[in-house]
Amino acid sequence: MLNSLPLRWRWLLAFALFAGTLPWAGYGPEHLRYDAGEYWELAATFFRHHRFALLHYASGERGYAGPLLLLPARGLARLTGWLPLTCTGLWGAGWAAALFGWVLPQGWQRATGRGLGAGRWAVLLGLGWLFWRGYFLFPLLDAATLTFFGAGLVLLWERRPLAWAAAGLALGLAVNMRPSYLICLPVVAVLAGWLAGAGEGAAVAPGRSFAHRAAVASGRLLPLAAGLALALGPQLVLNRHHFQRLTPLVLFRDPHDARPVYLRALGWGTRVERYETGFFAGGHRTLLVPDAAGIEQMRPYGPAGFAAYGQYAGFVARHPLAVAGRYGRHLAHTFDVWYAAPYPLARHWPGQWLFRALNYTLLGLGLLGLWHLPRRGSGPGRLALAALAVQVLLTVPFHVETRYGMPLHLLLLLAAVAGPAPWAGPWPWRRAAQWALLGALWLGAWAAEAQRQEALAVYDPPGLET
Repeated sequence: MLNSLPLRWRWLLAFALFAGTLPWAGYGPEHLRYDAGEYWELAATFFRHHRFALLHYASGERGYAGPLLLLPARGLARLTGWLPLTCTGLWGAGWAAALFGWVLPQGWQRATGRGLGAGRWAVLLGLGWLFWRGYFLFPLLDAATLTFFGAGLVLLWERRPLAWAAAGLALGLAVNMRPSYLICLPVVAVLAGWLAGAGEGAAVAPGRSFAHRAAVASGRLLPLAAGLALALGPQLVLNRHHFQRLTPLVLFRDPHDARPVYLRALGWGTRVERYETGFFAGGHRTLLVPDAAGIEQMRPYGPAGFAAYGQYAGFVARHPLAVAGRYGRHLAHTFDVWYAAPYPLARHWPGQWLFRALNYTLLGLGLLGLWHLPRRGSGPGRLALAALAVQVLLTVPFHVETRYGMPLHLLLLLAAVAGPAPWAGPWPWRRAAQWALLGALWLGAWAAEAQRQEALAVYDPPGLET
């Protein structure tokens, strides 16, 4: 069980593994570009004339929390003279330590009632490093946001009001850093109500009065709300000060396009199935998998794309089968990890075929692991797992980058490693036939997808903007 490996050792081992990537990662100062470079520069805007102030931060597109949390890495770079990517790599190794050392194993134990032995934990850590190590090197917020959100879910199982306040703070920071996590909050609210009232975390005796149960619930829900307010309050102040908007949510305000960012993303996601940025062929290049049918269907809307959500609803009504098929292809791309870094240095690399085959095998085992989890007495656990999944599944039409699927991908890896072995026990012929059919379909789908991607993936395809 987890107790066989003390928490400090899990954190230390995870930190050492991810920090050990730095010497041979192959990146230099010229590679801090794209979104990662933007976050790095935004962190410096908190200082003006060598003086720190929250109100100095004036971005309408990015929440304050991510750049603020990058300040220790910037401070380390300033004090030591080390390369920025060295400092952000150590910063990312800290998030890896928290995520793999505590959030994932503790969250699995809370949600399923099943502990994670030291051996299985080591396998999970190794797989997380294998598939996602480069995402902890760059100052992107995917891992940090998932760590905060997962920590918020884990803390809801605690009984102390202070833990619930910390849960609210963690959940609020996650929403500020990655606003798409706002979609998860209704599920989190149901989970919190369950655990605060009559659920596993309330510890209320069956004979207690309604008033007593309500008091126990409010003793947890009020600190949770206070933690959320503490995390989102600074964004409210910034929005009011810089943009005269009274909202605690990130505005996603683009000075060059007044439309909501998700509306713009719907148009982009209709034209493009997958998007990879990297340093291919010695240059800063983009690898796109265009959607030929989507490009043709979008021509009536012009280069700008959809002007309103109602217009997109009409588009869905006219092309329901195409939209459904596009969702399926986006979902497949989300989990078909090609690279272990957000900005790969080569389009193809030795062992990539084996890397992808292992990924598909683990995803299949993860799905079977989730399917074989106990169905009874695990309502809060299922809600917690659903909260992680809903953010990925509902944003599939918007995103075209693999990194946005990290929460659900890691959950499937965790289920593959920690879930009950679906092959254990007797093997009647029907079960064997189901496994054989599933394996054939799974490998066939992977082979077809690999062949199709190889045919479609091109550098900067012309005409995509029209």
